[in-house]
Amino acid sequence: MDQDFEAIIHSCQQGRTGWVWITPALIDVYREVHQLGFVRTVGTYRDGQLVGGLWGIGVGGVFGIMSMYHRENNAGTLALGALVDDVCGGGRWSAIDCGAMLPHFGLYGAREITQEQFCKLIWQTLK
Repeated sequence: MDQDFEAIIHSCQQGRTGWVWITPALIDVYREVHQLGFVRTVGTYRDGQLVGGLWGIGVGGVFGIMSMYHRENNAGTLALGALVDDVCGGGRWSAIDCGAMLPHFGLYGAREITQEQFCKLIWQTLK
């Protein structure tokens, strides 16, 4: 966790077709936010090589996933599993914001909550 920011964010940008939201200008912005300590990363490695991962915004005890990628099957999923393990084990994170509730996230126990519940959760983790 929290290694290889540049490699992970650029890997999330590469290989996308159609509309690409992670532009070079946006990477510059998130690089500054990373330097302030709010961008977090989770990487997965095989034989010392980065093969998947994700990055997101950390506020209090909530990790908001911004983007995931994989170069090997399920390498991004393994990064998500590491985050879930951190939450379940009482680690740094209390909750994960997956954004849209996709079936993939449901496999890890994700559930939808209201905006009010989400805001309350963030405030609780900031205390």
